[in-house]
Amino acid sequence: MIEPSVNPAETAEPSQAYVPNTFTVPALRTPSLVQHSSAGAAADEPSKGQRRFRHADNKDIDAIQAIFARARHLMAQNGNPSQWGSLYPLKETVQEDLRLHRTMLLVDHEGDQGQERILAVFSVCEGEDPTYQTITDGQWLNDEPYVALHRVASAGIVPGVSHECLNWVIENHRNVRGDTHERNKAMQHVFESAGFKRCGIVHLINHRVGEAERIAYHHAR
Repeated sequence: MIEPSVNPAETAEPSQAYVPNTFTVPALRTPSLVQHSSAGAAADEPSKGQRRFRHADNKDIDAIQAIFARARHLMAQNGNPSQWGSLYPLKETVQEDLRLHRTMLLVDHEGDQGQERILAVFSVCEGEDPTYQTITDGQWLNDEPYVALHRVASAGIVPGVSHECLNWVIENHRNVRGDTHERNKAMQHVFESAGFKRCGIVHLINHRVGEAERIAYHHAR
């Protein structure tokens, strides 16, 4: 089910034009959408200017939710208010992703005094996704085991990070499936520029927020 990413192109960002990170989410009581760690960069961390991927943990949850709030805001502003609605991803979904070690972060150390910044978030889900058991208007590239890419979102700090996230996933997994809303043109662009094939239509299972129909994408190697 991939859902939007907020990128200069959305994982397309919900908008084709890059939008800097200026949206604040008062409910989270966070001054910005940038997650800084409490300590400076350690000796074994990437140097200033370098980026890396790492698993998220519970200390990242407020920053992750703020990034998702920004994604919802931008999607609504750009004519796609129903993909994530006003609530998705639900807090329990975020917590489950963390518990199952699904959530990945793209980070750098460009913060004040070299602190870590979260640039983007996404979830890599192993196992059969119920939503992908039925596809119409097409077919998957193969029936082999796959990971599903979901909940891709940019923090809006630098452009292009959604592309980096998809490239990392396809470099580390032979079969990757995902989906996005028909109005999320930016995310469609990111999928297709990364070599994903548009395969058909799927409908989200146990869907509680927004519209259920999605365009299905698949990358195989």
